Amino acid sequence: MRSVSCELERLLSVTTLMAEPVIACDACGQMVYANLAARTLFGEIDMEKNSMDDCPEAMGIFDCEGERMLDPQELPLAQAAYEGKVVRVNLLVRQERTASPVEATAFPVLDRKGRQVGSVMVCRCLHSYPGTEPATHVA
Repeated sequence: MRSVSCELERLLSVTTLMAEPVIACDACGQMVYANLAARTLFGEIDMEKNSMDDCPEAMGIFDCEGERMLDPQELPLAQAAYEGKVVRVNLLVRQERTASPVEATAFPVLDRKGRQVGSVMVCRCLHSYPGTEPATHVA
């Protein structure tokens, strides 16, 4: 994990084992964290290369109908990072042969003095994606 503020680091430490995909960026909008669920949903994310401008294409993020790829400034994480907004929106994530509808919620992370030190996006899958289906057994 790149150097991040103490507040953001504490928040991210609890997301490691969450079932929901979580992505975070620092105050400059550079992605600094993706938990296992996020890497499963969005594919491997190169924290050194992927800035907000690279996100829609690299992560396959489309509008909820899947008709158009989002512009970088439309990403919930970007709106939280650059505008300090709390954003909740439905999206479609396309990776190779899968398409997963998600509800994405992004919010700014503030330090104790009220300064924004980063932002976090949590996704709730509206149906399961590969690798998370419950196991079934045939007798």
